[in-house]
Parts: sequence; C-alpha cells; structure tokens
Amino acid sequence: MKQITIVLVTLIFIAASGQEAFAQKKVAKKSQEMNYWTVLSMVMMQKKFDEDIGIDIDVPKFGKKVKELNGQEITIRGYILPLKASKNQKYFILSAVPFNQCFFCGGAGPESVMEVFSTKPVKASKKMVKLRGKLRVNFNPSIGQVLYTLKDAKVVD
Repeated sequence: MKQITIVLVTLIFIAASGQEAFAQKKVAKKSQEMNYWTVLSMVMMQKKFDEDIGIDIDVPKFGKKVKELNGQEITIRGYILPLKASKNQKYFILSAVPFNQCFFCGGAGPESVMEVFSTKPVKASKKMVKLRGKLRVNFNPSIGQVLYTLKDAKVVD
C-alpha cells in the first residue's frame, strides 16, 4: 500500500511539473510576441527643417534593437485598422492598441502602428489578431508613411 501511495504521489508530481513547464513556455512565448511592440517603441522623433516644404518635420531615430529587427520575421499581436470598407483586408494598419486609443485618434505614438500587406485576406475584427511576417523599418519615411511595415503577413492561430 505504501508503494502505491509513493508511486501515485510521484506521478502527480511529474504531471504537475509538466503542466507548470508547459504553462511557463506558453507565457514566455506570448510575452515574447507582445514584446515586439515594446522594442518598436525604442524610437525618438526629432524635429528637422525640411527645405522642400518649408516646415519642421518629425524624423525618427531608431534604437539598436529596432534596427536589428529590420528584415526579420516576427510574430506580433494587434488590432486591425481597416483602410477600406470591406470584411476582408489584405492591406491595413495594425495597431498595438484598440481603435479608440490608436495613433490616428491621438492616443498613441507613431511607433504603435504598422502597415500590413498580407498574403491572404484577413477578416476585419475588433478583437486582437496575431500575424507573422517580415518586418521592414522605414528609416526615412515620407510624410504620411508609418514607421514600420509587415510584408507577406499571415494570420497565426
């Protein structure tokens, strides 16, 4: 009887340890995905006089970690900001925050959005979507262009 109890306790301990390790990996993976917005926020906007248009414009100065992400495949979560009235979008803006708090509404900075070109149409939703694609840092964005672009994006379940 004592041996059965020891075996059962051991099995329960092993099962609990496995579940804990699985949960830790899942949390680490999710936090890594969400961390991309934190890394992308490592940019400072500096004023520079543009002689062609005669006014000061904001010019980005990207941190080292942001520069290292240029050209890398990333997985990132965000909110779809549609650019056309359609259920399915292949070209849209992805925002780190919901629509009512986004950069275009004045609630967040330019580092909180990215232009997305997806390989297949993505259903517009108010819920977060998880995408994987190749990140391009726009080192010299033109007026009206966002700082980041995600190319060949695909929805990840």
